[in-house]
Amino acid sequence: MLAYLEGFIEHKSPNYVIIDVNGIGFKVYATTRVLADMPDVKSRTRLYVHWHIGDGNMALFGFTSEQQVDLFENLISVSGVGPKGALALMDALSYEQILLAVVQSDDKSLSRAKGIGSKTAQRIIMELKDKLHMPREIKSSDTAERISDSMYGQAIEALISLGYAPTEAAGALEGVTTDGRSLEEVIKEALRRF
Repeated sequence: MLAYLEGFIEHKSPNYVIIDVNGIGFKVYATTRVLADMPDVKSRTRLYVHWHIGDGNMALFGFTSEQQVDLFENLISVSGVGPKGALALMDALSYEQILLAVVQSDDKSLSRAKGIGSKTAQRIIMELKDKLHMPREIKSSDTAERISDSMYGQAIEALISLGYAPTEAAGALEGVTTDGRSLEEVIKEALRRF
C-alpha cells in the first residue's frame, strides 16, 4: 500500500523517527543504522517503508532502500521472526552480511543479533536460502571476503560489546588490515579512530 514517505523530520529517537508529510506525522520504526544515516531534525528525507499489520497493531518500518524493505519482508516471513527480530538482525549485520550469512549457511553470524537464537538462525537459512541471492557486485568485490574474515567479525563483536553501534564499529574498522595482526592490535587501531 505505502512504498515510501517523503517529508520533514519532526523528531528522532533511538528507535524511531517522526516524519511530517504535508501536516501528517508518521511514526516510523527503524534500525540504529538507518537512523544514524538520516539528516538532522527539520531536514527533508525519504524512507522506504513496510506497513506491518499484526497482533491487533499497525506499525511502519523504514529503510533507506527498496532492497532493505525486501530483506525485511523476507525475514518476517520466516516463522518465529517478527518485526523486532528482523530489525535487530538488520541492526547487528549489514544487508550484505545477512545475505552472505544466509547463502553460506552461517547461523553463528545470524545469531549475533539480539533475540535471534541458533534455532531461529537455522530456520532463517533454511527458509530463505533459495529466496535470497548475493548481487553480482557484492560477490565480485572484496566485501564478501572482508565480511567472512573471522578476525573482522570478532573485532566488530568486540566493539559492539564495548557499547559502539554496529555502524560505528564497521566505520572504525574500514581500512584496518587484519592480515598477520592480533585481534587486540586490530581493536586498538579501530579505537584510535573514534
